[in-house]
Amino acid sequence: MSHSVSQGVYSPLPQTISDTDSEEELHSAIPIQSAKLKDGKHLNGTDLRDYYHLDDVEDTHLNGFPNINTNMLDDAPMIKDGYRKPMSHIRKLFFSLSILICFLTIVVFLWVLPCSEDETCPSVSHQTKTSSWEKPYHGIELMGPINVVKGVTGHSNNLVFLFRGDVINPNPIQGLQNIPPKGGGAICIMGETGKVAWYVPRQRLASEIDCTLLDVDNNGDTDCIMAGESGLLEAINPLSGAIQWYLHIHNTTTTTIITSVDFPRLILDVDNDHVNDLVTSCSLNGSNHNILVIASGRVGNVLGTPHIVKDCDTVHKLEIDQNFLSYFCQKGLEIKKSFMSLHDFYFQVFNRTMMKSNITIKKQHSESNSHGDQRMIYSVNGRQLIVNNQGRCPGSCSVSVQLIDQRFNRAGNVMWSYNGTDMYGMVPAKLTFKSSENNINSLQGHVNGFILKFWQWYSTKSDRSYNRDYFSTEKIVKRNLLDNITNLKLAWYFPVVRLKRSLPLVDFRNVSVTEQMLTERVVLITFNSSTFNIVNASQSDVKQLCAQNLERMYCQPDLSLQENSVLIDDLDGDGSKELISYLSTFSGDYDEHENVKYQLQSSIKVIRLESELPKLYEAVTKY
Repeated sequence: MSHSVSQGVYSPLPQTISDTDSEEELHSAIPIQSAKLKDGKHLNGTDLRDYYHLDDVEDTHLNGFPNINTNMLDDAPMIKDGYRKPMSHIRKLFFSLSILICFLTIVVFLWVLPCSEDETCPSVSHQTKTSSWEKPYHGIELMGPINVVKGVTGHSNNLVFLFRGDVINPNPIQGLQNIPPKGGGAICIMGETGKVAWYVPRQRLASEIDCTLLDVDNNGDTDCIMAGESGLLEAINPLSGAIQWYLHIHNTTTTTIITSVDFPRLILDVDNDHVNDLVTSCSLNGSNHNILVIASGRVGNVLGTPHIVKDCDTVHKLEIDQNFLSYFCQKGLEIKKSFMSLHDFYFQVFNRTMMKSNITIKKQHSESNSHGDQRMIYSVNGRQLIVNNQGRCPGSCSVSVQLIDQRFNRAGNVMWSYNGTDMYGMVPAKLTFKSSENNINSLQGHVNGFILKFWQWYSTKSDRSYNRDYFSTEKIVKRNLLDNITNLKLAWYFPVVRLKRSLPLVDFRNVSVTEQMLTERVVLITFNSSTFNIVNASQSDVKQLCAQNLERMYCQPDLSLQENSVLIDDLDGDGSKELISYLSTFSGDYDEHENVKYQLQSSIKVIRLESELPKLYEAVTKY
């Protein structure tokens, strides 16, 4: 039989040869001659030689196929078992590089690409340290207490504030986008850099926020509860700024609008969803503010039937005390404190007795101090600080401060005192460091104390009105931590503005606006077992714009909204305390035509106390 195609017989290879080598490489490395068949004929018709089985084994199988009685010529090279061509140096290099690139690809996609510069993804064991910083924020007035919330894993905690926009200027300069005119909201600042993490603008002005009360979604971290005017009550995720829920009433028959609401109090879990529920006073559809409601802590809807307190025109300042609900009841001009058992209240709302709950109440929201005459007492390590503000400013107000040693039955032993007329002292922050050997040496044993902020006014240009149609701007004048140090002698005698804690709802377009110049001082009071130091830690100039109507004076920044503007906390969890303080002011001044343009702005300052205080004490010693 003749064949038109000349071909050789393929000789199967031993399995010891790597299957990664290409067929071309094998042919180039081992030349294979044409096999000869037993009948003496080549496939192309030439003579063939006898053949014999490989290894003289009849049933040999190669590469999974039976031996078909073929063999190579006697002069063909045999391929030994285990033979492998060695890799060249260049091939080894590229093979190693390919493995390295695989690992780099995994690292890039897991730890680099998913995160931005501000939200990188370090390992859980890594923790970024907080450094001292100060940043301005334009177009807003920060207000209320400072809330510390959990940040991104591996980073410092964040700071949450309330803010409001410019209520004085008709065309204010906006620093944050989408802030409604005369509105406000909440803003979150990254604790380690001062950058804005998120902010929630609102048409309805917020007045209170607390990020320590309620874990809405049971993820282990408490959420922020924000309340304000016109029935504003919301739960906000502190990490993302997403709205978890808002207070609402499910009613398919009639439209019910919550027109005013107080900050709520926690109660037991009454709807068995494993989240504490809330009780608050409110008004519905413009009625009197004398309605008590229970809201779900998980979703924010009103549960049961709202309870109307018919004996009161207004109900405020709810408190939960074991088995009783207390509140202040106003009827005409009479104000009294009233009580109601929780069992009776639940029956009025749900028409059934109170059910048992496994969820406990760990903490309640604390009200800010009342205004007018007030006496605040704070204690740290056997010392007591008393801040007594009296009267109403401007015109008739004063402040007295006393530091009293209560150790060793020495009650009433006044270590230091100060009295100032036309001056106001804000809510102090308690200072307590670890009594480590390093702290005792570097801080001279002064590991306890207070930080107290004062506002003081001076009358330069305070009575001059400005033209509201022309404005200009300039930077805020500030002094650093070590500037203007004073020791023990505090002689501040300047007028001050004393205001209520309520947000102004005044139309400033038709009233006279005046400028107030003042200085904000942060005073550090520390003590050891035998001595104490009082130094002026920082000082900032503030411009305040005020408008007078028939009832009272309204100002921005508002003193009553700045009373809790200082806090001491450990932001990065390293055991070292940071001082967090904020300040709001207008920047700007008069030009040669007696016209002025102002821009509202706030600034936040974070100082690592344990690293900065030794420098301060050294400067005090030199002074």
